[in-house]
Amino acid sequence: MTPMICGVRSILRRSKAAYQRGPEQPQPSALERRTVLTRLFAYPMMLAGLSGAARRLAAQSAMVDIRQEVAGVYRGKLGDNLIQLYLQPKQDAADSYQGHYFRFGTGVTVQIVAEVELDSVLSQQVNTPVFEFWAEESIDGVTVIGEWQGRWVRSTSQQAAQILAQWQDAQATGPAIKQPVVLTRVNRASRSASAGRI
Repeated sequence: MTPMICGVRSILRRSKAAYQRGPEQPQPSALERRTVLTRLFAYPMMLAGLSGAARRLAAQSAMVDIRQEVAGVYRGKLGDNLIQLYLQPKQDAADSYQGHYFRFGTGVTVQIVAEVELDSVLSQQVNTPVFEFWAEESIDGVTVIGEWQGRWVRSTSQQAAQILAQWQDAQATGPAIKQPVVLTRVNRASRSASAGRI
């Protein structure tokens, strides 16, 4: 586990602390697990009707379902800079991604690690799956120079998948330096991406 991923998981812990978590529920039986999977893939909007252990299982299943949807090439703006981002699934973590991006006209490539997680609380409130997006970036793969936090938006018939987030300078010593990130997927990941190449 790299220092960058450790940082992403610390962001996850801080963000999740804001939610009111109920008492731990018993693990679902094999029959319940099959039922949840059937309902999830047959009726995606029924996710809001699940609760407790069943909803957690549905969330895990949704993460498996979106891995190849999240992976791909994204293009858009980080602040005023036009960038292109490449993301692929990490082989050792179901909800984690790795890749890099470059700013057009600079020739600088920035490494990035990210996590996408279903926000089960908000998904239940709005009756549709909502995915949170966290990322950290680095030039050398160790020192974090920037953090992203926002949403990954699933594609629809009218709109390709998007990353809508806020970038923050991780090394600023004074007032926080923040910039908006708006990226749209322009190319789905090829099959070779699952083998570590985009």
